[in-house]
Amino acid sequence: MRLGFVGLPVSGKTTVFETLSGDAASAEHHGPTMARIASVKVPDERLDFLQELFQPKKVTHAAIDFVDIPGIISETGREENSRILASLREADALIHVVRLFESEAAPHPRQSVDPKRDIDEVESEMAFADLAIAEARIEKLEVSVKKSTPEQEREKKELEVLMRCRDALENGSKLIGLGLSDQKLKLLSSYCFLTLKPEVLLLNIGEGDVGNDSILEKARDWPGEAIAMCAQVEMEIAALDSEEDRRTFLAEMNITEPAADKLKAAAYRALGVATFFTTVSDELRAWTVRQGDDAVTAAGKIHTDISRGFIRAEVVSVNDLKELGSMKEAKAKGKLRLEGKDYIVQDGDVVFFRFSK
Repeated sequence: MRLGFVGLPVSGKTTVFETLSGDAASAEHHGPTMARIASVKVPDERLDFLQELFQPKKVTHAAIDFVDIPGIISETGREENSRILASLREADALIHVVRLFESEAAPHPRQSVDPKRDIDEVESEMAFADLAIAEARIEKLEVSVKKSTPEQEREKKELEVLMRCRDALENGSKLIGLGLSDQKLKLLSSYCFLTLKPEVLLLNIGEGDVGNDSILEKARDWPGEAIAMCAQVEMEIAALDSEEDRRTFLAEMNITEPAADKLKAAAYRALGVATFFTTVSDELRAWTVRQGDDAVTAAGKIHTDISRGFIRAEVVSVNDLKELGSMKEAKAKGKLRLEGKDYIVQDGDVVFFRFSK
């Protein structure tokens, strides 16, 4: 799974990226836009429990790739911004970072704190980048659909949905709000439209606003989920050596839960993923699938041979294992279930795949 960070210069976007990635030095630069990508292990207390239970020789966490790009500036030209934003097209969801702290470093005329202005500027740039792609494809399709080819009917459907997308973007609407069917989304999948991606709004606040829940009123018009976070404070928390030091710091700042943890949870919800676990050949591993994926799709995450030769899945939930204390008790109580190809994998499932080789 890939999570992209977008925002204006001096929004604190890169500080958030480095706080969540844990090690700024490990982030690698990629491509002409100098996007930075860091692969981050996803901490999961359920994996810790399963490690105690199964005692594997190797434990592998699920991972998320974080992508940070240069700040978006409309004055640099929309073609340049479109090129920068292209680094986010492979992201599964976006974190839009907005500045709510005073900063003399902010470029004129954006030195004042104005979240609505800043949100609108970035969203407009993403919409323009999507519109340019849609219009270019529409122009080609309007020619090709006039020719009698095996692809004609599919191209007509594609043209129809792209024209609807174009109209929405020209009217300032995000594509994610169109409520497109799965069939129509499939026609658009190759374009990786930015405004079709789930998006979490991160209000980057000053230290004086830490713990001020009313600050979220600034995001009352945002259609999705919004989180308030002081990136500088969160970076200081993450840099502390011991858990005891972190607890002391949090208590002094009157913080009940690090906002970085809230953001990770919000990102997971935006990504729409479920985590399942396997234990094979002395390796315990966490995997992610999209919510609603079936057992065969989950098997394919591990290896195509497993999905191809799928026979059944033996499934038990982590919660049942915690309650009963062992796999033996789970079997005795009937909590270990046999599931077929159509079984929808649930978050927290421990799965043993049976397949023919």
